[in-house]
Amino acid sequence: MSLNCAEIDLILSELNLQGCFIQKIRQPDFESLIFELYRPGDKRFSVGFYLGHGKTAVLPIMGKPPADGKPQRFVQFLKSRIDGGRIEESRQIDFNRIIWLKIVRGGTVSNLYVRLWSGAANILAVDEKGIILDAFYRRPNKKEIGGEPLILPPASTDSGKFVPRSFDGDGTFGEQAAAFYGRKTTPTPDVERLRSELKTPVEARLEQLRRLAEKLLPETQFDALHCSEKQAADLLLSLPPQPAGAASVTVETPDGHKTEITLDPRLTSVENSREYYKRYKKKKAAAAAAALRLNEIQTEAAALKTELSFFETAADEEILQHGALKKTHLNATEKKLAAGFPTFISGDRQILVGRSGKENDELLRFHVKGNDWWLHTRDVPGGYVFIKNGKKETVPQEVLLDAAQLAKWFSKAKNHAAADLYCTQVKYLRRAKNGPIGTVLPFHEKNIFVKEDRERLKRLLGKNLL
Repeated sequence: MSLNCAEIDLILSELNLQGCFIQKIRQPDFESLIFELYRPGDKRFSVGFYLGHGKTAVLPIMGKPPADGKPQRFVQFLKSRIDGGRIEESRQIDFNRIIWLKIVRGGTVSNLYVRLWSGAANILAVDEKGIILDAFYRRPNKKEIGGEPLILPPASTDSGKFVPRSFDGDGTFGEQAAAFYGRKTTPTPDVERLRSELKTPVEARLEQLRRLAEKLLPETQFDALHCSEKQAADLLLSLPPQPAGAASVTVETPDGHKTEITLDPRLTSVENSREYYKRYKKKKAAAAAAALRLNEIQTEAAALKTELSFFETAADEEILQHGALKKTHLNATEKKLAAGFPTFISGDRQILVGRSGKENDELLRFHVKGNDWWLHTRDVPGGYVFIKNGKKETVPQEVLLDAAQLAKWFSKAKNHAAADLYCTQVKYLRRAKNGPIGTVLPFHEKNIFVKEDRERLKRLLGKNLL
């Protein structure tokens, strides 16, 4: 059981943190933070902030503080910002089980908010303007990430319902509670580590989706009625046909204004209007594709938020079970990848091939990432070829040539002397609405013309070519 608001107030009054200097910051595991403090004229002591599910508390450390675990991002941030600083104020905010620490170091003020809510605990570092600098647990869906404003809940109306419990033992209430929590509710590092490992990729993906949605939203704004390309095309068609040669033409709009339309001097006015219509249709199609992708992003984000909520509130047993199931699934997926999909090595890259809509879809969903490259025959049915690229920016030419030969081989152009290919990164693929499974629409694609290279194919395919 976590500490209630009355117990937090009592322990804070006993600790008397105001005026103490922070001498060291420790993070022994994924659910706790420890401050080693010094009060001038008094002895040194340590305070622990515990964020474990069902075990949220602020407690004095009895005996020697536990050793640091692997250095984590948030601790490194705190060390750079408040290590050596002085706690000027310390109190609970409106009986909401949120502890506020005002820390000053070298004239810089930092506010630390420790939220001791079971299932939603966190520690947030906030600047003087109320903007979050960093968080112990980054939760993009709750806007608990750097750059977002801190939003505090309204004052609690239930504070009078709670009183401090009675614990056995000697010493202050905080020392009795620390002994009780040490015996009864010691965090299980393996479970909390697993919980954090399960949450981290979900939080990262949510943040990625948020940025993608922000970028896509302007692309979905398309007004067909006021599209300049369509207006230009309509105005050109309203004129008598003009021969090629003019670089521009001045036209009167329906509302009586005159506007100048740029022309391609190589084309007639009718041909120029057709080109403007093409641009209009391209803009319209791009906006529709962006809207479709935005809807997919929102659907995926909603599912991830539900998954993240489960990870944050699930009991230890559920987390262990989920972790075991995930490990089993990953092992099965790895085996299927090795046995089910053609896999090739070119230089230091891995090339994966999907031979059907189902395989293409599974590769897209589970085995490739945004920076990986996708190749596919243009206007000819065929499998998807992916170059695993990791965080690297470019693909060596020889690797690209190998992948191009494979894209031609695993397509209906297999027996042709040459073929045209699409080539783009996975992050520029959009699923086709209501299309067959695995169907995608490429953006920012390049065209590759490839001639059959029997020697390269023999090296890649070996006896499978025969």
